[in-house]
Amino acid sequence: MTTRVFLCLLLFFPGVSWSCEPAELFQQVRSRLDLMPAVAAWKYQRGLPVEDLVRESRVLQRAGEDARTRGLVEEGVVSWVSAQVEMAKTLQTSAMRGWERGDAAVPTGGADLVNEIRPRLLKASAEQLELLVCLLRRGYTWSHADREVLSQNLADLPLDGEQVDALWQSLKRVELAPP
Repeated sequence: MTTRVFLCLLLFFPGVSWSCEPAELFQQVRSRLDLMPAVAAWKYQRGLPVEDLVRESRVLQRAGEDARTRGLVEEGVVSWVSAQVEMAKTLQTSAMRGWERGDAAVPTGGADLVNEIRPRLLKASAEQLELLVCLLRRGYTWSHADREVLSQNLADLPLDGEQVDALWQSLKRVELAPP
């Protein structure tokens, strides 16, 4: 890629990572999940439940639309995002239970879900899809070593092995749409 093309890409897509490596994808998953305590705090302070089926439906619908726009098969991407939504709910529930038990102080103030957190979540999701497209166009094949890197990346989070496995299985179902 010429310097001029690369600079143009950076200009038009400043937030997108161009490393196109599985570890970068897994870091984007982690970055998205790391926002869940802030989401939980916002909901907890307002007495809202973790689960919001209307919002989840919108998120999955948008994932399908974003998949089609980027040339990915919708079902695989929706499965990938759905697995992350389930992990997100687990992390939010864990944080709220910890506050209820008194394990930690309930955060005060904090970031606004609509104006601060959600845009960061959307950016992380978009970057994940761009990385998936890049990897798949390169013909990348997922390996056992990738599964281990993903597991290690999430090991310190209160997730169970089944959730990590569901994410891994959904990742393997993401594919490019036929031309």
